[in-house]
Amino acid sequence: MFEQYVKTAARLPDLLRAVEEYLAGKQDGVNIAVSELASADPQRLASKDEVLAIAAALADLGIISTQNSGFVVNACRLLETVAFRSGVAEAIKCVSNHPSTVSTLCVALPPDFAANARDRVYEIAVDLRAAILDVIASAESRLVLASPFWDSETLSELTPLLERRMESGVDVTALGRFRQKEMISLSANLQKLMHHPNFRAVSWFNVVNGAVSTFHFKTVIADGGQKAYLGTANLTASGLRSRLEVGSIWSGDIAHGLAALVDTVISIGSTVQLADWNAY
Repeated sequence: MFEQYVKTAARLPDLLRAVEEYLAGKQDGVNIAVSELASADPQRLASKDEVLAIAAALADLGIISTQNSGFVVNACRLLETVAFRSGVAEAIKCVSNHPSTVSTLCVALPPDFAANARDRVYEIAVDLRAAILDVIASAESRLVLASPFWDSETLSELTPLLERRMESGVDVTALGRFRQKEMISLSANLQKLMHHPNFRAVSWFNVVNGAVSTFHFKTVIADGGQKAYLGTANLTASGLRSRLEVGSIWSGDIAHGLAALVDTVISIGSTVQLADWNAY
């Protein structure tokens, strides 16, 4: 019951609390604009994705309902659910104080994957592409995306979401090999991202006396390991859509350890300058 609310309370506790406090000062039946929910937390501006998640959670409890381009407040329902909402917050706080390692299996399937086999797979695992997008959307302070290979199609798809996260104050680091052929194909999107002060591109691909030093892991990490994807899929169209790829979503100690490991790799990589992209 009220699963949407509980999930959002666990993912966006501070923003949800700020919105609820904001709504507590409103009269029953009043109209609320999306922009009002986005600015309810004085510490930061919420992204569109976060606002939609908060709105869905509150609608799950009947506290707001959608009307035209905004929402209508049910002040009575807000009051009726005080005890429930407080209980959820306390339970999440208790779990947060005693973190455990949690993982979810995820998978990307090729379009021609047999339908009966596809059904069996999705009984075991969640959609990999959707899981990665959820990790990206959940970031509140820092986001790291590491993939040896990128392509313009996937980066173009991710760019609006990354821009919204950066506009909300999230620092984004993209780690890749970023060799000449990738710099040419990714130039338009990466130049656009690199004009934002919260974006950094890092390359690690060194060749010394014929010996190559680089990486092969693929990961997306939110907020230092609050949530992290680790798997086989490159951030490319083939990796996310046309091949069988397997990964997992982690939280807890393993996700924090993964974040520290990837930060170590980033520290020995080279920051890609805007001039490098302009050369292509």
